[in-house]
Amino acid sequence: MLTKSDAKSMNLFTQHPKLLLAQLEANESNLGKGMRWDELVLRIEWNCEVEQLLQRKDLDAADRKEIQEAARTNMYCFNTSTVDKWLKEKMFPDQTLASFIEADFQTFYWDRYHRLDELLESMVEKKKDANGNVTLGEGFDKNCGLKGSKLSGG
Repeated sequence: MLTKSDAKSMNLFTQHPKLLLAQLEANESNLGKGMRWDELVLRIEWNCEVEQLLQRKDLDAADRKEIQEAARTNMYCFNTSTVDKWLKEKMFPDQTLASFIEADFQTFYWDRYHRLDELLESMVEKKKDANGNVTLGEGFDKNCGLKGSKLSGG
């Protein structure tokens, strides 16, 4: 994860090592069993983002409570853009952040898609050599025999 992450995430890991360790411990059972490195990075970034939201001075106690509740019930399904849009468009005092998240999920997923794209682009850039070519592992071009087409890279 650390070798594939971009500068933005590495900076975040440096600033918030306790959140990094907490997320690694929380997802320890999923690592290597279907959870990709980029998903783990996004979860760490999300936890840091929620912490930063809760520390904002422009939020009152009720808004902070809404964010805490949404972080518990809608984990990894909103971000700062979602909260800012909710605060701006909140017409009724009883409109919860959770209901707003369900109604406006596109904001979060659009931001998430772009962040994934940034992470993957950074990973590919790290694999390029001085000439700009991506170098693959030595086993990638290995002749695997008759059943080689069923192997990865074959």
